Amino acid sequence: MVHYLSDIISRPHSWTIEEYDALINQFDSITANVKEFIIERKRLVKSSVSSEICQSIEYQGKRSYQEDRMICCQSMYRKNGIEIPYRIYAVFDGHRDVDVAAYLAEHFCNAISKHLSVYDNPSEAIKSAFIYLDHQIYMQKLVGGSTATGAVIIDDTTYIFNLGDSRTIFFDEGRTLVTRDHKPTNHTEMIRIHNFGFSVIDGRIVAPGKNNSPRPGGLAVSRGFGDVRYKLTPDGKFECLLGAVSCLPDLMICGLEAQSYIFSASDGLWDVFSSDQIVKMLINDPSVAINKLFDNIKSNPNISDNVSAVFTKTN
Repeated sequence: MVHYLSDIISRPHSWTIEEYDALINQFDSITANVKEFIIERKRLVKSSVSSEICQSIEYQGKRSYQEDRMICCQSMYRKNGIEIPYRIYAVFDGHRDVDVAAYLAEHFCNAISKHLSVYDNPSEAIKSAFIYLDHQIYMQKLVGGSTATGAVIIDDTTYIFNLGDSRTIFFDEGRTLVTRDHKPTNHTEMIRIHNFGFSVIDGRIVAPGKNNSPRPGGLAVSRGFGDVRYKLTPDGKFECLLGAVSCLPDLMICGLEAQSYIFSASDGLWDVFSSDQIVKMLINDPSVAINKLFDNIKSNPNISDNVSAVFTKTN
């Protein structure tokens, strides 16, 4: 289907982000000012969505692109001839390109399901799935990287996972559990980074130059999918666990209460709101809280990054 500029101008606010992406790809030879117009219209596409299994937010902020992805899925995996139901909620915050986050959005649930079918311990299954996915990203030479945060719910148990500086909160009336951000300045992270031959400068992981002086730039997160150059040894071996950036997630295991909630979001939200602020906002009236949060995000001038979030009641 061919779209013309007149179509864009006549109905700019009815287009989805996917349609704008397709349009930009279609007009390879389009002039720069028209491309900028399309990108600006795309930046204004924002949404808050509710479904039967979760509520979600997608906000592009002041960026000219959206690198976040998120998923809410429920399915079955087969173990010893028995079908076991599970649910997955996750946010993937891509950086330096959307390739890795987009790959995870498409393949994450299937990878988790396959590994749950093989491993007796769900925690080990999740960790193994992360390693498998990171190797697939490496083999397919995908550009950039992505964090991952969220939850896998099996029966009456929730497995909260976190990789990077996105964040998940598990809360009910009596407790609040928050994942740990993986930053290069964290002591344990810094030890692994230095052991791999990299440096931490101004809070960022920096690779050594040819003369052993750090190159400029660097990465502000110490765990994630992709970011292959931070996982290669001097002889070119791919090291996804002990590299300067690791794909090993933190896991928290939580039993479910009658009124338990999970909220996951990319770091664009946590740059402005604290975990306590979000919990107070959500727990007062969970049925409408996500829409109120979305209104707060839209009206906050300090939010410039992409923001994606998933909110669900566990049972």
